[in-house]
Amino acid sequence: MDASMLGAAADEQVFSPSILGTTAPSQSADDATPLILQVRINGMDAGLHQFALIAGEVCTRPETLRSLGLSIPAGSTEDRQTLVSLSRIAGVSATYNAGEQSLDLMVQPQMLTFAPTRRSLGTRAAAVAQSAQGLLVNYDASIVFGRGNYTISGFNELRYFNGNMVINSTGMLRESSGARQRTDGFTRLDSALSWSWPESRITARLGDTLTVASRWTRTTRMGGVQIGTNNLLQPYLITAPLPSFLGSATLPSKVDLFINGARRYTGDVPAGPFVLEPGYSRINGAGDAQVLLTDVTGRTTSIDFRIYETPLLLRQGLVEWSAEAGVARRRWGISSFDYGNDPFGSADVRYGLTNWLTLEGHAEGSDGFVNGGAGASARLGLLGVITASGSASRADGRSGSNFTVGYSWMGHGLRVGGEIMRASRHYTDLAGRNGAPYPRERDLAYASIYGRVIGSIGINYVSQRYPDYERYRYVELAWNKPISREWWIGARAQKGLSGDRGEAVFLSLTWSPNRRDDVSLGFQKQDGQTRVDLNVRRPAPLEGGLGWNLNVWNTQADGDSDLQGTGRLEYRTRYGDASAGANIYNGDPTGYVGYRGSIVLMDGGVYPARTIYDSFAVVSTSGVPDVPVQLFNREFGRTNKYGKLLVTGLNAYQRNDLAIDPDELPPSIAITQIHQEAVPADRAGVLVHFPVDEVRSMLLTLVDASGGFIPEGSRVRYADGAGGPMAVGFDGQFYMEEARPGAQVIVTREGGECRATVPPMPPVEQAGRAGVVICNGT
Repeated sequence: MDASMLGAAADEQVFSPSILGTTAPSQSADDATPLILQVRINGMDAGLHQFALIAGEVCTRPETLRSLGLSIPAGSTEDRQTLVSLSRIAGVSATYNAGEQSLDLMVQPQMLTFAPTRRSLGTRAAAVAQSAQGLLVNYDASIVFGRGNYTISGFNELRYFNGNMVINSTGMLRESSGARQRTDGFTRLDSALSWSWPESRITARLGDTLTVASRWTRTTRMGGVQIGTNNLLQPYLITAPLPSFLGSATLPSKVDLFINGARRYTGDVPAGPFVLEPGYSRINGAGDAQVLLTDVTGRTTSIDFRIYETPLLLRQGLVEWSAEAGVARRRWGISSFDYGNDPFGSADVRYGLTNWLTLEGHAEGSDGFVNGGAGASARLGLLGVITASGSASRADGRSGSNFTVGYSWMGHGLRVGGEIMRASRHYTDLAGRNGAPYPRERDLAYASIYGRVIGSIGINYVSQRYPDYERYRYVELAWNKPISREWWIGARAQKGLSGDRGEAVFLSLTWSPNRRDDVSLGFQKQDGQTRVDLNVRRPAPLEGGLGWNLNVWNTQADGDSDLQGTGRLEYRTRYGDASAGANIYNGDPTGYVGYRGSIVLMDGGVYPARTIYDSFAVVSTSGVPDVPVQLFNREFGRTNKYGKLLVTGLNAYQRNDLAIDPDELPPSIAITQIHQEAVPADRAGVLVHFPVDEVRSMLLTLVDASGGFIPEGSRVRYADGAGGPMAVGFDGQFYMEEARPGAQVIVTREGGECRATVPPMPPVEQAGRAGVVICNGT
């Protein structure tokens, strides 16, 4: 090797392993043998590096060790030309192989300065929504009749979508016979335009919506404009702080992560420090985690952690905000256009200051009114989460204040928590300004425990007081337990602690002999009244069919007995749900019939369907009918005669797996792509095209007028000149890849030409074999 590759390190250098605080026998650089070695550190390839062999010891400069990711004390770099003997460094074992020109280093993990290896598990990148436009109409119509009167009612939603924009309007229609009711006629409910920016998690709305509530204020119906964070635009984003599991591996290892005894991850990590960021583990509370390391030699070590997860907090640095301005909506569901005259504004923000502390602020105001406050949620290590807030308001010259403090803890089948709220006499919020009194006091406390033997036991305490009303207090105790896979039992008791101090007891027994049917028997005793009811239910199957429900109950009070009941039939199809039923209340029978569904206008087609609340897709199979389409590995339906199918129930801004099962396709169908991901926007549709082709190949046996095979090698062409030349095989076999039934072909053979007519496509079961075709001479 060329000694110059060591640079100044070979110039009359005296070896002094200063990083050990010791000295080695002096050795002139003239006796040093320069080396370029393939380095492996704890079994990992680290590439080629420069070394020197001096008196049988492998030496190198400190900067080479640092470039290899080894920690070197600061004082060792004062002389850049100092050589360090690897055999004299504590915590390092070096094996030099002269034949392979390689160097194996085994070092303690704490000496490695590699950046920690990160494994982000259980998280997925945001999906990009596909753009499409269309129109959707949801409808729900029914008629109720009894005692010669009837009431016709209907609900409708009109929705236009185009990419991330949605315009929708909802309303109700009601007409009654006899005396006209106040709610008869058409009533508009909500109308709004919304526009979303998924990459920023922001949605803007113009029209009817709800204000964003804080810990100390309530939501209000409004008409106006609203803009703010919408986490539904990135459903794969984890907003809650998640535990990170730290460890260090001496050798390349396999790592397994267990949370509460369940394996959540398995994979490989190189030597050195590592961090596991496993994604939301869904324990929502206290839990136990264990990291199990198995290195390449088979040695196993474990690291145990205690963790606490909660969705009440935001990850460090994450922000959620909202701002709105408009006027309050009044008499919603009764009047179509009743809005207040007093404009208001409102803003809310939450910020993850750290992974254990989230701050919140909220302000709202209008003419003569203002409300503002701040709050915080903090994780107390493994001891749970405490929340606190304080706010003040001023309305019409009168000031008020409010404070709230709460605590919650969950884990290992136990859940406890509570909240205390106190508001002064004149404190109010925006909802209070619009007719909803603000409570002056509220105390909540709850505890529950779950175990396989005892079932679920919970106790709740509520104390609340509104202005000009007596304090309302009650306590409730509930218990339920599965007795077997088919039987469940439950009990609940309530006791009023104020007012008339009423008591109530509820008992239930449920039997589910299969996955469809439920039979439940209930007993209730409250305020001197006893009720026993029987409910038998079979829901309509998801794929379509008949369902029914029968509920009969008997009420006894003051020696009187009253038998009442309801019955309902429902028939579900792919185009909607039809229902019919009868009720008997207080000896007064009524009946009803109804139908609900939707109509989608998209991609030039009209698609009737069941009621669509979320997103959907129109699947196209290139005009090929009766192709089975799967959603999440379950057959949803088959394409119509135009090769189209409306697939509902998709999740907005998520990857919805659509597929075609090739095993269900006939041999005459060819498909090049069987899986696709549909990513619709909010309440919108997308177009998904599967390139499906009908195989039009045909195998003929060509014979002449005397029945003899057309000779092999004879040339064949279409009479109209379309396509390229073809040839006849042995025994008159002639294969047409793109057959045109009814077309004329000309066969050129020795002795002249003849003509044949391409027969109709053979049945699917014949796999393209069309049989014998006579080629007549010209």
